[in-house]
Amino acid sequence: MRGEKVNDRLLAVQRYRRLDEIKTCHILFISQSEANQLEPIFTSLKGRNTLTVSDAVGFAQRGA
Repeated sequence: MRGEKVNDRLLAVQRYRRLDEIKTCHILFISQSEANQLEPIFTSLKGRNTLTVSDAVGFAQRGA
C-alpha cells in the first residue's frame, strides 16, 4: 500500500499492539485472534468515527 492514494490522500497502514496507541484511525481491522478483546476495543472507540472490520465469527452481533 506504500504510496497508494485515494482522492489525492495518501493511505497509511499502522499496526497497533495496545488500545492506547490508537489515536486517529478511520478504518480498524480487528483480526479473529483479537475476538476475545472486542468489548474493550469497542469501549475505547466509543464516540470516535472509526469503521471497524473483522473476520471474527459473530462480529456484528457483538456490537460492531
